[in-house]
Amino acid sequence: AGLATVGHAAFQGATDEEVCGGAEAELQAVWNDSRREALANHFGASAVVSAGALHPRVQQGLDDWSEAWRAVHREACVATRIRGERSVELLDRQMICLDTLAGDASALIDILETGDDAVILRSVRAVADLPDPPTCAKLAPLGALAPVPTDPVSREQLQSVNEGLSRAHALRSAGRREAAREVASTLVDGADAAGYAPTQARARAVAGLLLADTGDFDAAAALLAQAVTWADTGRDDLTRARALTTLALVRGHQQGATAEGLRLLDQAQAALQRGGGSDRQRARILLTRGIVEDTAGHHGRALAHYEAAHNLAREVLGEEHPTTLRILSNQAVTLGIVGQVDRAIEDQTRLLVLQTRVLGESHPDLVGTLTNIGNSHSRRGEHAIAFQWENKALAVANRVFARPGPTHVEVYGNMGRSLTELGRRDEARDSLNKARKILEDGDPDDYRILYIDTFLAQLEVASGNHEAARPALEDLIGRCEEQYGDQHPLLAEVLVGLGNAHLDVGARDEARPVLERAVGMYRVMETAEPVSQATAEFALARVHDDPAEARRLAAVSSARLHAVGPTTADAMKEIDEWLDVHGGPLRPGESVTELELKSPAG
Repeated sequence: AGLATVGHAAFQGATDEEVCGGAEAELQAVWNDSRREALANHFGASAVVSAGALHPRVQQGLDDWSEAWRAVHREACVATRIRGERSVELLDRQMICLDTLAGDASALIDILETGDDAVILRSVRAVADLPDPPTCAKLAPLGALAPVPTDPVSREQLQSVNEGLSRAHALRSAGRREAAREVASTLVDGADAAGYAPTQARARAVAGLLLADTGDFDAAAALLAQAVTWADTGRDDLTRARALTTLALVRGHQQGATAEGLRLLDQAQAALQRGGGSDRQRARILLTRGIVEDTAGHHGRALAHYEAAHNLAREVLGEEHPTTLRILSNQAVTLGIVGQVDRAIEDQTRLLVLQTRVLGESHPDLVGTLTNIGNSHSRRGEHAIAFQWENKALAVANRVFARPGPTHVEVYGNMGRSLTELGRRDEARDSLNKARKILEDGDPDDYRILYIDTFLAQLEVASGNHEAARPALEDLIGRCEEQYGDQHPLLAEVLVGLGNAHLDVGARDEARPVLERAVGMYRVMETAEPVSQATAEFALARVHDDPAEARRLAAVSSARLHAVGPTTADAMKEIDEWLDVHGGPLRPGESVTELELKSPAG
């Protein structure tokens, strides 16, 4: 308090502008008319179809960020130098925080002014990813964070590391992740040389994030755990919260350790509350909880977290902010998984409108949304409508990219499934193999290859090629267990495919244990996908030795499909015909209860 009084007394009688008018000069070095013109010229010369739509959003985003930075800078100065409410030491830390953020913005603008087509396509999201200046206004009270070194050598080392971290962050935001990883790889040693624990934590948090981006999950988890330790040493709760959130995503989603991921998120939330973090960070934790719960198959819980995250992000960031749009996308997909398909399509259609408004009509993000709308129609059994949406997605992807690449993978994969359902099996096989080739050429270990191989095996079952389908599905069981453990929805889908393949060749004894396992998995999932669960139950009914239990399973399956709606009419008709042949309607004591139509964990 004494230091604050000295700081205040030194400027008594001076005007706010005389004492705290330096923000504008500092900001001019980051974002000025010259850089505005350079950015406009670069976007104007770009061959990217949507560059004209993206540029105004990028410029407005940088203007808004600059205004927020200016306001925080001025308020921090006035609160200390004019009103005497804060200590000089806290002001020093706030200025260091703001300098770091200015470095982040300047590094990103450097990249945007010269970036290739991929950078331009990611530009709106990159600007939205800039750290919020208000974070610097909410720094923990004096004494909560390790003191910043005062000697010039350490200060210079810290500045060098912070500049490198700013560039790494900017490269990542612009989609240049390999380049970002190269920059970050040298920063951990630099931070250790500077010897300031909060920067040592931040360097490891950034480097760990970039390792995760490039698929090195074990190394990422190790560095992120170190980041948490160094954040504890430096009493830096905000960096601790960020590192824990990223570590939770790596362990809970990418490595499948979901219980651990949720525990890490509890710790992240506690650190955020102690450190006074932003609502944007709280939304990120909620989003990550949703992703981890989805990975665990707890789709009902995931949906609740997505809805909370979306409400918060919409309130504090606006409905058109890229973070808000990403959360809405996750929410819509999960709505489809839990059987709320009408809501899913409603959300996805709204998302498409917002994305088109923000990004233009030819942007990769639209491809995913169009594909997801198609997938939602597939869940209703409307495969012809789904295929129309998937063709729209393919048209956008082809407008944006000169040749097929990663963005095409989901489109080709979903088109393959729709074509299978429409009986166009040769076209389906061709589409799925296109998706597989893109993945193999990019990364032979890409997890999505497992999904594509599952679709291909199911296609062989539908085509009656059981000699190829049965060994392929048996191999997929092992691969699913290795990748995701023994309770993942994809494994249940593979088991049902194998059970049906056994059934088709009359191998009832082989089919029954496989289908019993699948039905058992669906029953312990918090919110199983209803059509998939019904398919498994009816398949088991067809091989069950107990006629009464077989009829009960078939009736449960039929009731589940009735709840989905009229789009499952063909499947319901098949089950009802089977029931007519196998003993007719259920007898007294064999009725289907509402409880049986719910997963026990739900």
